Amino acid sequence: MGWDGCSAWKSRADVKQDVIAGWTRRGATVLGQYIAGDEFWYVVEEANGERFLALTLIRNEGGWVKKTLSEDEGPYYYECPDSLLALVGPPKTKFAKAWRSRRVVARGAR
Repeated sequence: MGWDGCSAWKSRADVKQDVIAGWTRRGATVLGQYIAGDEFWYVVEEANGERFLALTLIRNEGGWVKKTLSEDEGPYYYECPDSLLALVGPPKTKFAKAWRSRRVVARGAR
């Protein structure tokens, strides 16, 4: 699970737009989104109505790169707002449940 880059990306906004366009090409819809630093959080609704929370990390490392994770992968990033979790509903896996618990602790520690 490495990082992807594209020479066409000239800004963080370019990467974000490409991420959303990728889901749209797959027949999905991005329902809500939030950006905090390198963290681009969003909710995807697939054509079958299933929703999930995704995180794309976006960085400039001499060129723009991205890495996409879902809450099921238990990312060690916690800036996702409650409003996006509300769009997804309850966690569907034990990994998502564990990540949400860690998120509450991390956000409460500030």
